[in-house]
Amino acid sequence: MKGEAYAYAAYNLFATEADRQAHSAVSKTFRSTAQAELNEHLREASTLAGTVGTNAANLRQAISGETYEHQVMYRRFADQARTDGDLEAAKLFTELAADEGRHRDARATAVGDTAAARYFRNTAADEAKHAVVFEQALNQLH
Repeated sequence: MKGEAYAYAAYNLFATEADRQAHSAVSKTFRSTAQAELNEHLREASTLAGTVGTNAANLRQAISGETYEHQVMYRRFADQARTDGDLEAAKLFTELAADEGRHRDARATAVGDTAAARYFRNTAADEAKHAVVFEQALNQLH
């Protein structure tokens, strides 16, 4: 399932880049393929694996993931970037760690809250912003 999830995210980033370069046909191809990865492959595999549970279980799983990203993953990335002398990347990863902490806190608040579904829809924009920020950072490497 991770392959399908990664392909979905990657193809959407590829589509964004194609849009940036004014290649709408390439962008359309990537977006169409991304949707197939999500709606056919990932959804079906997730259903078989029982990945999606109750709202409370889903929120707890999300809190766990956001906590790891906030407390471990992005902090390690920032530390490594500082060690490598890349202060711009360190700043980016520090900002992303803080964002993930806010996501975790909001999801923790949503446990047992009927507004949880509304919250997940609203955080999609944040995740899209992260994708753009990563894309910009990658573009700076070239």
